[in-house]
Amino acid sequence: MTVRFYDVGQALAVLVELPDGRHVLVDTGDEPHRPGCGDACAGSNAHLLSALRADLHGAPIDLLWLTHPHSDHIGGAPSVLEAFRVGQYVDDGRAPGKGEVRRARRAAEEHGVPVHVVQPGETAVPLASSGDVRLTAVVPPAWPGSCARDPNECSIGLRIDD
Repeated sequence: MTVRFYDVGQALAVLVELPDGRHVLVDTGDEPHRPGCGDACAGSNAHLLSALRADLHGAPIDLLWLTHPHSDHIGGAPSVLEAFRVGQYVDDGRAPGKGEVRRARRAAEEHGVPVHVVQPGETAVPLASSGDVRLTAVVPPAWPGSCARDPNECSIGLRIDD
């Protein structure tokens, strides 16, 4: 298994190459044209897309896993979905009316990518485990009340055991 970390400004994006050659991308950085972000967001997005092209060598992203609806984690999803073949899209189902979430989900639907929600009670990972690799959603039994104030509190994790 190979894990690559990309600096995407305020956050990180992570590409995991599983032993069987499948790829999981966790988070996408900010949207390139977010108001008030300017060249920093555009540059970070361009850096991510360039690094992914180099590291994927034309392979698809089998699973796009978006941890929570802050723009610096989900905002770049439309550009990733535009630039690469993506097999499955996952988010935490929170804030469906938020602009970043609507844009990301719309981009997935426009590219024929199934949208899945992982949340308490719905923890299935839409990428099958294979060989010795197990994928497990990390989600609390219930969202804490602090989610309304801080989406970080409702992040979904992805555990990969090899």
